[in-house]
Order: sequence, then C-alpha cells, then structure tokens
Amino acid sequence: MTASKAADANYLTASSPEIVVTFVGVSYAGQDLDGLDFRGRDLTDADFSSANLSYASFTGATLTGTKFAGASLIGVRSGSIQGEPTSLPAEWSLRAGYLVGPGARLAGAQLGAVYSSFGQLLSTVDLSGVNLSGAYLRGANFELTLLDDANLSGADLRGAVLRGASARRINLRGADLTRVDLRSVQGVSSDGALADLRDAILTGVKLWRSSFLEHANLNGVRSGSITYEGPLEWITFPGGWSLVGGYLIGPGADLRDADLRGVSLAGVNLRGINLIGVRSGSITGTPSALSEGWSLRSGFLIGPGADLSGANLGGVDLRGINLIGVRSGSITGTPLALPEGWSLKGGFLVGPGADL
Repeated sequence: MTASKAADANYLTASSPEIVVTFVGVSYAGQDLDGLDFRGRDLTDADFSSANLSYASFTGATLTGTKFAGASLIGVRSGSIQGEPTSLPAEWSLRAGYLVGPGARLAGAQLGAVYSSFGQLLSTVDLSGVNLSGAYLRGANFELTLLDDANLSGADLRGAVLRGASARRINLRGADLTRVDLRSVQGVSSDGALADLRDAILTGVKLWRSSFLEHANLNGVRSGSITYEGPLEWITFPGGWSLVGGYLIGPGADLRDADLRGVSLAGVNLRGINLIGVRSGSITGTPSALSEGWSLRSGFLIGPGADLSGANLGGVDLRGINLIGVRSGSITGTPLALPEGWSLKGGFLVGPGADL
C-alpha cells in the first residue's frame, strides 16, 4: 500500500479495518494527515517526519520505532500507546502512554497516581519540565503527579485534579483552572522561585493544607467560589493576600464581575484592584485602602463600572461618587443624594457616561 493511499481518510478510520492491512514501516513523511484516525493501529517503524498530524488520534496505537521528528502534533489525541517512538518533535515526549507536548488534547487523561484494588499506591507520573502550554486538559487527573518546572501556560484545566501534586516553579500563566482540585498541592521551592499563576482563572478551586498559593505570583488572578476543607489557617497565601467570600484578594487581583454582597472587607487592601462590574451590598468592615475613584457607602462598593443592578439605594449618599460606566436597572429606594447631572429614572441611574 502506498503512503498516499494509506493517508486517505477512508483507509484510516476504525470502521474499515478490513481495508487496512498494515502500516508497519510505511513512510508518511511530509504529508498532510490533519485530523486522521490512527487509533489502535500498528505503526511500528512508520515515518511521520515533518508530517502535519494536527488533531490526529493515536489512542491505543503501537509506536515502536516510529519517527515523528519535525511533525506538527497540535491537538493530537492519545493514550494507552504501546512501544517507544524513535523520535518526537522538540518539546514532545511520551509519558504514561500519552503524547505530551504544546497544544496536546488530553481531556480526561489519567496522568496521576495509580492505586491497587486495595488502595495501595502503585506508581506516580513524572511530568517535571514538560511543555503543555495551550493544551486541552479538561478533567485530566494529575493526582500526586510531579509537575515541577512544567509549563502549562494558557492550558484549559477546567475540572482537572491536581490533588497532592508537586508544582514547584510551575508556569500556569493564563491557564483556566476553573473547578480544579488543588488540595494539598505543594509549591515550596528551596530556591525561593515562585509558581507563575499570573492571569490564571481560579474559579471554584478546592484547597486543603496547601502552601502552593503562598509561593505563587497571583497578579491578575480571577477567582470566586473557592472552597476549602479544615481551618483556613491550614492554607497560606502570599503577603497582602487573603481569601474573602470565596475570592482571592490581594495586590493586582482581578475582581471583575465579582459578587461581594454580604462579605466582610475589614482591613482588606483593594488599592489598584480591578473592580469593574463588582456587585455589592451589605458589606461589613472597612477596607484598609480602595482603588482610585471608589468608595464604600452604606455597604455598597461604588465606583467606575460598578454593577448596581437591583440594588436598594434608599438613603445612600452618592454625592461625589464617580458613576461613569455604572450598570443599573431595577434599582429600588431613593438615594439621599446624587452627583451633579445624575438622576434615578425607572430604576436606572442616568447621567454622563452611564452604562444603559
């Protein structure tokens, strides 16, 4: 069978095994094999050098002696791979039966601890130093995995499990960690280097007995609905940071669209924090500092871009407040006073720069 014939989708689908006899030793070098399905195929000694294999699937394939040097593997699916390739593109490797590299598609991948039927720990996975930047890792299991120095920047980790993982100096910049299990993740590095979580999304993560965040750069982090087990004192945070109402708040935090209704902000430093779209009301305590143009009035955080939709502003003094970009609607009650040029009409705050 010729390589060009074998590269045709009709010959690569699992639905036509009677057509495909073997791919052993066949050369696909330089070919465009985008999205093709090699699941379960024996690709021993096949040559994919410089081929376009974007979004192809190699789950369950045998890759003994297979050549991938210079190939494009973005979006590749894998798992349960047998054998060892002769070569792989730069920054790619075979770990625990998976092709691991930038942009890999590893949703639900089992890259964590393996236990016996009696609950005995049998093995863990070493992913230290791997490059999984931009990878699709939704629901992947990294329990107890060694992730020191790994690059997961921009990765989609929604719903993944990192419980007990070692994540010293890990790069998670811009990664989406929504609903990720971070319980007992270890991040203390002997050289003092920080884990990079700049601009990461930490909404709904789970924490327990962890020093991971204390040794992380959290500038630009978005969060909310964070939960923890045991006393909060078991979790440590960087200087100036704290967990308030399920949000990580500290220097450079991104609290866009946060819901801070009913929380205590006593002593919390909100200087320089992005508060656009924040919903509030019934806030207790006095922050140690506020971002420029923001004020705390009668339990409401009010400033440029605040969300006052549905708020009861009865008796609230809004004089001198910057209401540019404020969202409103369904407001009840009559404010004690409003800034010059502003009025309340039909539940909306109307004035210069209002967001209507």
